[in-house]
Amino acid sequence: MDNPRKMWNEKFSDKKVYLYEPIGFIRDNLSRIKKSKLLDLACGYGKNSVFLAENGFEITAVDISDKALQIFREEIIARGLKINLVQAEVRNFIGTLRPRTFDSVLISRFKPDNLIIGKIYEVLQPGGIFILVSLNIKHKTVNSQPFPEECYLQEKEFIDAHPGLEIELYEEFVFQGAYYNGYIFRKTA
Repeated sequence: MDNPRKMWNEKFSDKKVYLYEPIGFIRDNLSRIKKSKLLDLACGYGKNSVFLAENGFEITAVDISDKALQIFREEIIARGLKINLVQAEVRNFIGTLRPRTFDSVLISRFKPDNLIIGKIYEVLQPGGIFILVSLNIKHKTVNSQPFPEECYLQEKEFIDAHPGLEIELYEEFVFQGAYYNGYIFRKTA
Protein backbone atom coordinates (compact mmCIF):
# COMPACT_ATOMS: atom_id res chain seq x y z
CA MET A 1 0.00 0.00 0.00
CA ASP A 2 1.31 3.43 -0.96
CA ASN A 3 -0.01 5.15 2.17
CA PRO A 4 1.27 3.36 5.31
CA ARG A 5 -0.64 5.66 7.68
CA LYS A 6 -3.93 4.84 5.93
CA MET A 7 -3.17 1.10 5.99
CA TRP A 8 -2.40 1.10 9.73
CA ASN A 9 -5.38 3.33 10.56
CA GLU A 10 -7.62 0.82 8.75
CA LYS A 11 -6.05 -2.03 10.73
CA PHE A 12 -6.78 -0.27 14.03
CA SER A 13 -10.33 0.78 13.05
CA ASP A 14 -11.79 -2.68 13.52
CA LYS A 15 -13.30 -1.90 16.95
CA LYS A 16 -11.95 -5.09 18.50
CA VAL A 17 -10.95 -5.29 22.13
CA TYR A 18 -7.19 -5.00 22.42
CA LEU A 19 -5.39 -7.21 24.89
CA TYR A 20 -2.56 -5.60 26.79
CA GLU A 21 -0.30 -8.61 27.12
CA PRO A 22 3.27 -7.84 26.08
CA ILE A 23 5.08 -10.09 23.63
CA GLY A 24 6.49 -12.94 25.73
CA PHE A 25 10.09 -12.30 24.66
CA ILE A 26 9.91 -8.80 26.16
CA ARG A 27 8.26 -10.00 29.37
CA ASP A 28 10.71 -12.90 29.74
CA ASN A 29 13.77 -10.69 29.21
CA LEU A 30 12.69 -7.70 31.27
CA SER A 31 15.74 -7.97 33.53
CA ARG A 32 18.08 -7.45 30.53
CA ILE A 33 16.54 -4.06 29.66
CA LYS A 34 17.85 -0.91 31.36
CA LYS A 35 15.06 0.58 33.50
CA SER A 36 15.22 4.16 32.44
CA LYS A 37 14.41 6.05 29.23
CA LEU A 38 13.04 3.72 26.55
CA LEU A 39 11.99 4.55 22.98
CA ASP A 40 9.28 2.27 21.55
CA LEU A 41 9.26 2.63 17.75
CA ALA A 42 6.22 1.45 15.74
CA CYS A 43 4.42 0.93 19.07
CA GLY A 44 0.94 0.25 17.65
CA TYR A 45 -1.67 0.35 20.39
CA GLY A 46 1.02 0.12 23.05
CA LYS A 47 0.82 -3.31 24.67
CA ASN A 48 4.58 -3.49 25.21
CA SER A 49 4.89 0.15 26.35
CA VAL A 50 2.10 -0.26 28.89
CA PHE A 51 3.84 -3.31 30.37
CA LEU A 52 7.20 -1.51 30.47
CA ALA A 53 5.73 1.68 31.99
CA GLU A 54 4.07 -0.41 34.70
CA ASN A 55 7.52 -1.85 35.39
CA GLY A 56 9.20 1.50 35.96
CA PHE A 57 10.33 2.63 32.50
CA GLU A 58 10.04 6.20 31.20
CA ILE A 59 8.53 5.64 27.74
CA THR A 60 8.40 7.62 24.51
CA ALA A 61 6.22 5.69 22.07
CA VAL A 62 6.03 6.43 18.34
CA ASP A 63 3.61 5.19 15.69
CA ILE A 64 2.35 6.36 12.32
CA SER A 65 -1.30 5.46 13.08
CA ASP A 66 -3.34 8.08 14.88
CA LYS A 67 -6.07 5.41 15.36
CA ALA A 68 -3.63 3.11 17.19
CA LEU A 69 -2.41 6.00 19.33
CA GLN A 70 -5.99 6.92 20.26
CA ILE A 71 -6.56 3.37 21.53
CA PHE A 72 -3.23 3.60 23.34
CA ARG A 73 -4.06 7.02 24.85
CA GLU A 74 -7.34 5.66 26.27
CA GLU A 75 -5.46 2.77 27.90
CA ILE A 76 -2.86 5.14 29.37
CA ILE A 77 -5.62 7.25 30.93
CA ALA A 78 -7.48 4.18 32.24
CA ARG A 79 -4.30 2.89 33.92
CA GLY A 80 -3.07 6.28 35.14
CA LEU A 81 0.26 5.97 33.31
CA LYS A 82 2.55 8.66 31.95
CA ILE A 83 3.78 7.78 28.46
CA ASN A 84 4.87 10.32 25.85
CA LEU A 85 3.05 9.50 22.58
CA VAL A 86 4.27 10.74 19.20
CA GLN A 87 2.35 10.33 15.95
CA ALA A 88 5.03 10.12 13.26
CA GLU A 89 6.63 7.88 10.68
CA VAL A 90 9.54 6.08 12.36
CA ARG A 91 12.21 7.02 9.80
CA ASN A 92 11.30 10.71 9.99
CA PHE A 93 11.03 10.82 13.78
CA ILE A 94 14.22 9.01 14.71
CA GLY A 95 16.21 11.37 12.52
CA THR A 96 15.13 14.30 14.72
CA LEU A 97 16.55 12.89 17.96
CA ARG A 98 19.79 13.95 19.62
CA PRO A 99 22.53 11.33 20.01
CA ARG A 100 22.63 9.33 23.24
CA THR A 101 19.07 10.23 24.24
CA PHE A 102 17.76 6.80 25.29
CA ASP A 103 18.95 3.92 27.46
CA SER A 104 16.91 1.37 25.47
CA VAL A 105 15.09 1.18 22.15
CA LEU A 106 12.36 -1.32 21.31
CA ILE A 107 10.93 -2.28 17.93
CA SER A 108 8.21 -4.91 17.78
CA ARG A 109 6.28 -6.18 14.76
CA PHE A 110 8.16 -3.85 12.41
CA LYS A 111 11.20 -4.59 10.24
CA PRO A 112 13.76 -1.79 10.42
CA ASP A 113 16.02 -0.92 7.53
CA ASN A 114 19.73 -0.02 7.73
CA LEU A 115 18.97 3.69 8.12
CA ILE A 116 16.80 3.02 11.18
CA ILE A 117 19.37 0.63 12.70
CA GLY A 118 22.06 3.30 12.27
CA LYS A 119 19.88 5.94 13.93
CA ILE A 120 19.05 3.56 16.80
CA TYR A 121 22.78 3.15 17.39
CA GLU A 122 23.13 6.95 17.50
CA VAL A 123 20.28 7.59 19.96
CA LEU A 124 21.38 4.86 22.40
CA GLN A 125 23.55 5.71 25.40
CA PRO A 126 26.82 3.73 25.62
CA GLY A 127 25.90 0.29 26.97
CA GLY A 128 22.29 0.87 25.87
CA ILE A 129 19.98 -1.96 24.84
CA PHE A 130 18.18 -2.45 21.50
CA ILE A 131 15.36 -5.00 21.47
CA LEU A 132 14.00 -6.14 18.09
CA VAL A 133 11.05 -8.51 18.08
CA SER A 134 9.24 -9.07 14.82
CA LEU A 135 7.40 -11.62 12.75
CA ASN A 136 9.61 -14.04 10.88
CA ILE A 137 9.10 -15.56 7.45
CA LYS A 138 7.52 -18.72 8.93
CA HIS A 139 4.56 -16.59 9.98
CA LYS A 140 3.63 -16.00 6.36
CA THR A 141 2.65 -19.68 6.03
CA VAL A 142 0.07 -19.49 8.85
CA ASN A 143 -1.25 -15.95 8.40
CA SER A 144 -4.50 -15.65 6.46
CA GLN A 145 -3.71 -12.04 5.54
CA PRO A 146 0.05 -11.98 5.07
CA PHE A 147 2.15 -8.87 4.77
CA PRO A 148 4.49 -8.45 1.78
CA GLU A 149 7.53 -10.73 2.11
CA GLU A 150 9.90 -7.82 2.75
CA CYS A 151 8.06 -7.16 6.04
CA TYR A 152 9.16 -10.46 7.59
CA LEU A 153 12.47 -11.17 9.28
CA GLN A 154 14.61 -13.91 7.80
CA GLU A 155 16.37 -16.37 10.10
CA LYS A 156 19.24 -14.61 11.92
CA GLU A 157 18.90 -11.65 9.51
CA PHE A 158 20.01 -9.02 12.04
CA ILE A 159 22.78 -10.94 13.85
CA ASP A 160 25.33 -8.49 12.39
CA ALA A 161 22.97 -5.50 12.28
CA HIS A 162 25.56 -2.83 13.14
CA PRO A 163 29.25 -3.03 14.11
CA GLY A 164 28.59 -1.12 17.34
CA LEU A 165 25.69 -3.34 18.42
CA GLU A 166 26.75 -6.60 20.04
CA ILE A 167 24.22 -9.45 20.01
CA GLU A 168 23.37 -10.68 23.51
CA LEU A 169 20.42 -12.93 22.65
CA TYR A 170 18.76 -14.31 19.53
CA GLU A 171 15.67 -16.48 19.76
CA GLU A 172 13.02 -17.84 17.40
CA PHE A 173 9.71 -18.42 19.14
CA VAL A 174 5.93 -18.70 18.78
CA PHE A 175 3.71 -16.29 20.70
CA GLN A 176 -0.08 -16.32 20.45
CA GLY A 177 0.14 -18.39 17.26
CA ALA A 178 2.58 -16.04 15.53
CA TYR A 179 6.18 -16.85 14.58
CA TYR A 180 8.80 -14.35 15.77
CA ASN A 181 12.50 -13.60 15.87
CA GLY A 182 13.73 -11.83 18.99
CA TYR A 183 17.04 -10.02 19.38
CA ILE A 184 18.70 -8.17 22.22
CA PHE A 185 21.71 -6.03 21.36
CA ARG A 186 24.01 -3.92 23.55
CA LYS A 187 25.71 -0.79 22.27
CA THR A 188 29.42 -1.40 22.71
CA ALA A 189 30.92 1.97 21.86
